[in-house]
Amino acid sequence: TIGEEKAVRAIKAGANDYVNKLHLVLLTPAIERIFQEQRIKKENEATKLALEETKERFFHAFYHAGTGVALVDLNSSFMEINASFCTMLGYTHDELLTMRMNDLIDENSQALFDTTLSPLLKQNIETCQVELRLIHKNAQKLWVILSASLVKANSANKDPYLIIHFQD
Repeated sequence: TIGEEKAVRAIKAGANDYVNKLHLVLLTPAIERIFQEQRIKKENEATKLALEETKERFFHAFYHAGTGVALVDLNSSFMEINASFCTMLGYTHDELLTMRMNDLIDENSQALFDTTLSPLLKQNIETCQVELRLIHKNAQKLWVILSASLVKANSANKDPYLIIHFQD
């Protein structure tokens, strides 16, 4: 039989298990468990690869969209914005991340924005759309169609936030 020291060395070297020749009845369950562990490992690797591919698709859909897209928390702060939104308003990515959505809305459009978003924030509707004016970095007023949807809090994201699309 294999001694305890040899068994420990074998496991440290990568063996998952060993079967004492006096207990060969344990061989079949040990082999079945190894095959099960390998199947689970392959499934986990396939799931991880699929998740990475999905993340990459969504990354490109967000960052390379032809319209402005922003993730905005419920305090009106930008969580993330894409290049089209930056170009539309003349700000850099970093500048916009220090701003709030309300900073960009023309004062004559602010009440309309608040009224339109209210049912969405109360979760009475799933999406909303409004045409309003935003303020470009050069102070020019820019008419956009804003479409927003609320991402509710769950185990993956602790706080709800808005996904907002801007069409010039």
